[in-house]
Amino acid sequence: MWEFKSYFVILQCMCSKLTVTTAPMCEALRHVDREMCLSACRGCHNYGVRWGCPPHPTDEPAKLSRYKYLTLISLSTQSAAETIRRLIEPTLIDIEAEVKGRAAAFAGECPYCAAECSRRSGLPCRHPEFVRPSLESVGFDVIGLAGSIQHLTFDWNNRRLTLTAALAHDCDTVSTESLIVKRLEPLLVHC
Repeated sequence: MWEFKSYFVILQCMCSKLTVTTAPMCEALRHVDREMCLSACRGCHNYGVRWGCPPHPTDEPAKLSRYKYLTLISLSTQSAAETIRRLIEPTLIDIEAEVKGRAAAFAGECPYCAAECSRRSGLPCRHPEFVRPSLESVGFDVIGLAGSIQHLTFDWNNRRLTLTAALAHDCDTVSTESLIVKRLEPLLVHC
C-alpha cells in the first residue's frame, strides 16, 4: 500500500491552505470517470468552444499514464479562481518544463483569451504554451481523487473555493513536492 504524504502550507494572512501530495499514477487513474465528467462538461457553455475544455483533440489520460506519479496541488482559498489561475499556472508550467512532466490546470474558464478563444472560429489556440486542460475536463473525478490522496473534503457552503491542479512526472516525489511548495508559496502572498 502506498503511503501518501502531504506538504501543508498554512498562510494565515490570506486564510489559504496549499496541499501538495504525490501518488503513483496507477492509483490516480482509478479516479478517472470520463463519462461522468464529460456529461457535466457537456452542460457548460464552454464545451467545445474553448481550447481548455473538452472534447480534447488528444487522449489526455493516456498522455498522463506514461508518467510514474501524479502530484496533486490543492488550494483552499477565498480568492477569485481567475486570480489564482493567472498567478499560479505560469509557474506550474515552468515546473512542468523543469521536471519534464505534464501539467493539468485548475478547473474553470481559461484566463488567457476570455470570450475571444480562437476555437470558436476553428483556429488553433493562440496560447498553447499556457493552456492546459483541467483534471475534470479529461475525466478525473477530482473530489474522489483529492479525497483519496489528500484526504480533503469539499464544503460548498463555507465561502471557500478549493482549486485543484496536478503535475504528472517521473521525478523523485519529495523533491518535486518541495519544488512546487517552494515556487508557489511566495506567489500566494499576492492573492
